[in-house]
Amino acid sequence: MQKISLSALALSILAAATGDAHAATVTHFKLRDHSLIANFEAASDDGCYVAQTFVEFAEAVIQFDGVTTTQPPTTQVEIDYANNCTGDVLSLSGGTATQTFSIGGDLSGATLSAVVPVTDGTNSATVTLDLTWTANGDLQVAKGHFRSTDGNTTTMDKFDVKVRNADVAGSMTTSLPLAAGPSAIQLAQFSEGGTIGSDMEGDRTVTKKH
Repeated sequence: MQKISLSALALSILAAATGDAHAATVTHFKLRDHSLIANFEAASDDGCYVAQTFVEFAEAVIQFDGVTTTQPPTTQVEIDYANNCTGDVLSLSGGTATQTFSIGGDLSGATLSAVVPVTDGTNSATVTLDLTWTANGDLQVAKGHFRSTDGNTTTMDKFDVKVRNADVAGSMTTSLPLAAGPSAIQLAQFSEGGTIGSDMEGDRTVTKKH
């Protein structure tokens, strides 16, 4: 399943905005955002069901020509559940802009708590999560800059990407709407790891020659 980070979405929006800026000779923006990602698996002792859960948190702060815009932090949850004994198959997803979180400045650790509604359009559930990320590797850093020219417009991009792999632990519970009735499940039984990241810290300068 392909994931699109908040930084990529914000960058594409701002790229379009700067491309249409005719009034200014030079436009400038800076982008800062952070992300938390975690993957979990849950399975029953009798081997009947298995559930895969993906959690992603993202926030972004954008400065465009000196004006600061903060995109609301969001927590997204996706659940894929299959039960070979009952035939139940569910794929639920959803998000919330209400959560409590903290991210260490050196990306050494993070916490996230939220109540997230999920649905497939017909079936619905609520996921309550309280998770902790603990970095288990060195900080990975990628820096660079690119320059491009299109007609009378020159664009200079700079980026600084930071990420650390992390162990993720905690509680993530829900009650799934199965055919036989609601079924409580602990989604965070087995952690498959995660990351703590500054997806993009960079800036763009666009110069238009008249």
